[in-house]
Amino acid sequence: MNVEIDFSIFSSPTKAFARVFGGWAARPDLAEGDVIDLSPTALTLKVVSIATMTPGGIVIGLSDVVFNSLAEAEELAQKLETDCGLFVDVFD
Repeated sequence: MNVEIDFSIFSSPTKAFARVFGGWAARPDLAEGDVIDLSPTALTLKVVSIATMTPGGIVIGLSDVVFNSLAEAEELAQKLETDCGLFVDVFD
Protein backbone atom coordinates (compact mmCIF):
# COMPACT_ATOMS: atom_id res chain seq x y z
CA MET A 1 0.00 0.00 0.00
CA ASN A 2 1.35 3.44 -0.88
CA VAL A 3 1.29 5.96 1.96
CA GLU A 4 2.82 9.32 2.78
CA ILE A 5 5.36 9.27 5.60
CA ASP A 6 6.36 12.23 7.75
CA PHE A 7 9.04 12.68 10.43
CA SER A 8 11.67 15.12 11.64
CA ILE A 9 15.46 15.06 11.88
CA PHE A 10 17.21 16.78 14.78
CA SER A 11 20.89 17.78 14.63
CA SER A 12 20.99 17.74 18.45
CA PRO A 13 18.48 16.78 21.14
CA THR A 14 17.18 20.37 21.15
CA LYS A 15 17.74 21.60 17.55
CA ALA A 16 15.31 20.64 14.79
CA PHE A 17 17.11 20.28 11.44
CA ALA A 18 14.49 19.22 8.87
CA ARG A 19 11.12 17.70 8.09
CA VAL A 20 11.12 14.58 5.92
CA PHE A 21 8.09 13.52 3.88
CA GLY A 22 7.09 11.64 0.77
CA GLY A 23 5.58 8.50 -0.66
CA TRP A 24 6.48 5.07 0.70
CA ALA A 25 5.32 1.50 0.13
CA ALA A 26 4.04 0.07 3.42
CA ARG A 27 2.31 -3.15 4.33
CA PRO A 28 -1.49 -2.80 4.60
CA ASP A 29 -1.79 -4.03 8.20
CA LEU A 30 0.49 -1.31 9.61
CA ALA A 31 -0.55 -0.04 13.07
CA GLU A 32 0.68 2.48 15.63
CA GLY A 33 3.69 1.02 17.45
CA ASP A 34 4.86 -0.98 14.42
CA VAL A 35 8.15 -0.15 12.74
CA ILE A 36 9.07 0.77 9.17
CA ASP A 37 12.49 0.03 7.71
CA LEU A 38 13.74 2.84 5.48
CA SER A 39 16.12 0.87 3.31
CA PRO A 40 18.81 1.64 2.15
CA THR A 41 19.42 4.06 5.03
CA ALA A 42 19.36 1.33 7.72
CA LEU A 43 16.80 3.37 9.68
CA THR A 44 14.03 1.64 11.56
CA LEU A 45 11.39 4.12 12.71
CA LYS A 46 8.36 3.58 14.91
CA VAL A 47 4.87 4.44 13.65
CA VAL A 48 3.50 7.08 16.03
CA SER A 49 0.32 8.03 14.15
CA ILE A 50 -1.82 7.01 11.19
CA ALA A 51 -4.22 9.50 9.63
CA THR A 52 -6.65 8.97 6.78
CA MET A 53 -6.83 11.97 4.49
CA THR A 54 -9.27 12.94 1.76
CA PRO A 55 -9.47 11.51 -0.88
CA GLY A 56 -8.35 8.17 0.49
CA GLY A 57 -4.71 8.94 1.24
CA ILE A 58 -2.95 7.78 4.38
CA VAL A 59 -0.29 9.75 6.25
CA ILE A 60 1.99 7.82 8.61
CA GLY A 61 3.76 9.85 11.29
CA LEU A 62 7.08 8.26 12.27
CA SER A 63 9.36 8.74 15.25
CA ASP A 64 11.90 11.54 14.98
CA VAL A 65 15.60 10.91 14.31
CA VAL A 66 17.94 12.66 16.76
CA PHE A 67 21.67 13.11 16.14
CA ASN A 68 24.43 14.81 18.09
CA SER A 69 25.87 16.75 15.15
CA LEU A 70 24.84 18.77 12.14
CA ALA A 71 27.08 16.64 9.89
CA GLU A 72 25.18 13.44 10.79
CA ALA A 73 21.82 15.12 10.13
CA GLU A 74 23.03 16.45 6.76
CA GLU A 75 24.37 13.04 5.75
CA LEU A 76 21.06 11.32 6.50
CA ALA A 77 19.10 14.05 4.70
CA GLN A 78 21.16 13.52 1.56
CA LYS A 79 20.66 9.72 1.70
CA LEU A 80 16.90 10.09 2.20
CA GLU A 81 16.62 12.35 -0.84
CA THR A 82 19.04 10.49 -3.10
CA ASP A 83 18.48 6.86 -2.14
CA CYS A 84 14.86 6.89 -0.94
CA GLY A 85 13.29 9.61 -3.09
CA LEU A 86 11.93 11.44 -0.05
CA PHE A 87 11.71 15.20 0.33
CA VAL A 88 13.75 16.92 3.02
CA ASP A 89 12.71 20.43 4.02
CA VAL A 90 15.68 21.88 5.93
CA PHE A 91 14.71 24.50 8.51
CA ASP A 92 16.38 27.92 8.50
